Amino acid sequence: ETEIYDGTAWTETNNLNTARREIGVMGTVNTAVVAGGGSAGPPGTQQRTETWNGTSWAEGNNMQQQRQGMQGFGTSTAGVCAGGIFEIPGLSVYKNVETYDGTSWAEVNDLNTYQEAGTSGGSSTAGLVYGGYDVASPPWTATANVQHYDGSSWTEGNNMNTARAYLSGFGDTTAAVAAGGEPGVTTVEEYDGTSWAAGTAMTQ
Repeated sequence: ETEIYDGTAWTETNNLNTARREIGVMGTVNTAVVAGGGSAGPPGTQQRTETWNGTSWAEGNNMQQQRQGMQGFGTSTAGVCAGGIFEIPGLSVYKNVETYDGTSWAEVNDLNTYQEAGTSGGSSTAGLVYGGYDVASPPWTATANVQHYDGSSWTEGNNMNTARAYLSGFGDTTAAVAAGGEPGVTTVEEYDGTSWAAGTAMTQ
């Protein structure tokens, strides 16, 4: 399913070609990219990329590494996907990062810390990854970790006040929001590029 929001209401539009979950997303309402993700049917992980032109989805070149639960940010011609897991067979976890130039994917410097099911914001030269699960070793725990990307390498930022995974987030490296998440987090935090402060809590 694909829906477009005009600031007031949602409208159904053309579906993705391949159903999937926990995808990496980059771009805008008119030019977007989705990559990877977990299979909708039997467990499995995708490498597939699809590009959006404002009306329909088209198949693009595969990612280098199949994965789900990664953090995506940037644009459809300068995008980044970081971290994630490969679910079947067994379980592999990733620090590795790929950039997308509108046509193909390339490996770049790894994350400092394993992160899966977090959120992200910013651009391919000033990006942010925060929250998620620390999946380096079981048992997995929600993390408050924050990592900044300068287009080349990753540096640690100040942690969020509350560890959380599967959170909603938006913004950039100097003005970001973290909202909700697992396990049972309803609090909202706002980031100014240096530190996190409490925002208005969600109702659920």
